[in-house]
Amino acid sequence: MSNIAALESYLDSFKLLNPSEIKQLGSYFKPAKFQKNQIIIAEGEINSRFYFLTSGLLREYSWVDHLDMPEPISRWFTLPGKFGISAESFFHQTPSEITLDALKKSELFYMEKEDLERAYIEIPHSNTICRIILQENLVQHERITSFLHIRNTQIRYEAFRKAFREMDEQVPDKYKASFLNMSPSELSRVRRKIMENGSLLN
Repeated sequence: MSNIAALESYLDSFKLLNPSEIKQLGSYFKPAKFQKNQIIIAEGEINSRFYFLTSGLLREYSWVDHLDMPEPISRWFTLPGKFGISAESFFHQTPSEITLDALKKSELFYMEKEDLERAYIEIPHSNTICRIILQENLVQHERITSFLHIRNTQIRYEAFRKAFREMDEQVPDKYKASFLNMSPSELSRVRRKIMENGSLLN
């Protein structure tokens, strides 16, 4: 499936648009390619685009002070078929509090904020689609918050793996450990315990 076909298939999955509307909405998106480690949204800049990933892997991260040294902490990962965005910056036009970069060579489509607002007028159901995407993101972040507060590191990892298995399989351990608030060595120990003793989740 071509990249534009993947985008149009995603838009069609909502079952709200007719074929001509799918083509029209798809035409607002522009293609882009990013190399491994290339920054897509930089912390501090105002984000005026949102991105639909067709291949590759994106990471959302922010900087925190650790032992008086700034350290990047992974906040989320975008897999193919999903959107990457600094939501608060995009909708409120404020400086982004996160950085979005490509963890490997990635191909995507992006839409400018002004084009999204035009789509709301010209394709009424595009507003509904955007709302559904935002609702899914809110539910997703609620799930993230719930398992990141689990004190037992093995249960925390298992809850993550159960909820986001594809992400567990694709994200490198270094970044996954950061997301789970563990060191890479802690993550390795947790996996070893699971292999030796089995799961702590029913």
